[in-house]
Amino acid sequence: MTVGETVLFTLDKKESAGYAQLATVLRRQHRQEHSHSHSHSCALGAHEDDADLHRVTESNLEYEVELVKVEEAGEFDASAWELSVDEKLQAIPVLRTTGNELFQAEKFSAAGEKYKLALSYLESLETIHELDERDDDYMDSLILEASTQSIPLLLNLAACQLKDGQFQGAIDASTMVLKKEPNNIKALFRRGKAHLLIRRNTEEALADLKRANELSPNDKNIKRALQDCLEQTNQQNKKDSEKFRGMFG
Repeated sequence: MTVGETVLFTLDKKESAGYAQLATVLRRQHRQEHSHSHSHSCALGAHEDDADLHRVTESNLEYEVELVKVEEAGEFDASAWELSVDEKLQAIPVLRTTGNELFQAEKFSAAGEKYKLALSYLESLETIHELDERDDDYMDSLILEASTQSIPLLLNLAACQLKDGQFQGAIDASTMVLKKEPNNIKALFRRGKAHLLIRRNTEEALADLKRANELSPNDKNIKRALQDCLEQTNQQNKKDSEKFRGMFG
């Protein structure tokens, strides 16, 4: 095939028994990767609603595939659906280490992409685990162990996004941590700092930074951010008071 070329092929219904399960995994993975703003040139999926998948389990399936782009090995990171469970488990700590090295080199956007990809692998493992009805204690333990990396990855992602000016992304990543660990100091600090840098979210910033300061009263970075937030809040209150005096004075 050449770039831009399209090919059609039909899969006999005898060979399509696992289509519904596979399509469910791929669609969930597609949504997850979009939620982390991760993209890859190769796409696979169908357009039916998930609820309609059962309608095609007893039918021949016709696929239309277009070659969009050709990339050499090593030029891209594989999407989650391209890897086996073992490959994902092996890749997650490598991606985290690579992300840390990129962060230290102040390549924040590239580091963030590594963390996002690792998170998409984790989410894929959890999805596959949910859909797999087999009892496999060994695989269960491996996936459970891998899932413990989600919080460090999210915290690292939030740190990258703060450095890279992606403040809403930092808020989202920190919020995901706080849903699991409401008193996570790093998440409170990074979300509060992101709210503060957006500047219109001073109330949210103040709540997070006050809580972080209560949990870690000797942290100088938290104290500095809290002081900045209080000053910004006072300035905004003065502006509001002057505005109201002008309206009703």
